[in-house]
Amino acid sequence: MTRELRWATALAASALLASLAPPASAADKDGGTPLASVRINDQKTFPGLPAGAPKAVWYGFPPGHGHGMGCGLLAHGATVIDPLVEPGEDGEWPSCMGVPDATSFDWKGRPVFVYRYLQRDTREDTYTYDAFVRVGEDGLEGVEGLEDEPSKLSLPKAAAWAKSTLAAAEGATDGFQPSKRDTVLAEHGYLLVARNPATGHCRIVADRLAAGGVPAALTLPCKAILATTSLSTPGADWLVAMTQAPDGKPQGRVFEAGTTEVREATDIEARLAAAVASGKVLAVKAALKQLVGR
Repeated sequence: MTRELRWATALAASALLASLAPPASAADKDGGTPLASVRINDQKTFPGLPAGAPKAVWYGFPPGHGHGMGCGLLAHGATVIDPLVEPGEDGEWPSCMGVPDATSFDWKGRPVFVYRYLQRDTREDTYTYDAFVRVGEDGLEGVEGLEDEPSKLSLPKAAAWAKSTLAAAEGATDGFQPSKRDTVLAEHGYLLVARNPATGHCRIVADRLAAGGVPAALTLPCKAILATTSLSTPGADWLVAMTQAPDGKPQGRVFEAGTTEVREATDIEARLAAAVASGKVLAVKAALKQLVGR
């Protein structure tokens, strides 16, 4: 049995996918698949990814090894494929149906690549999976902690979920308990709200998927997390966090995640004060829509 590739999460099932072994004649001793041992159907690059991103490879196996297809990632200059899906011993299932899309996000100054691929388990059942990988010193490596991706996310929101999950884990080391219900995933960024019950403080993180222009996490006294909402416009994602102040009154913070930076929109916060005071998130969103348009 070759090594298990544990960087994929299912959109159709919550369990972490472990890839099956490739045919014995194709797999090398390290668990990769030599490029020269398979029949390449497609080697795909994605223009929106940073330089040095792995290629997505879709391939079949020599006669006698079944009709199932494999797909994987080929690092720059590599001759061995890191498999995402390859058929089992019967040479038929699971079978890869291709890698249709990919995106990336920045984490600590390094790109994390997100590849979406299709795995067919039977003639009737095809599932969508995402792989989160980065380039390490020894080749491609998975990103730990991204095993429970929610279902039916668009690819940009899958990237936003992944980055917010990493940020939540980082905040948890300081005692801030994230609220999945109050995490906002947008097309170009995310908003994460967490509370430290020991200190009575909330931590708000508003971030873009791309690097740069991101403010430090905002920490403020709070009794509870009330709600979050967002509004996407052509120029920016508007992200709103509502918390309960120590005096029991609702308080709101608004962030504009634009194309180059994130800012706390204090001008908009002032104009939303009456809606925030109502404590009703739908009223806040309606007022926000009137202010910034859509």
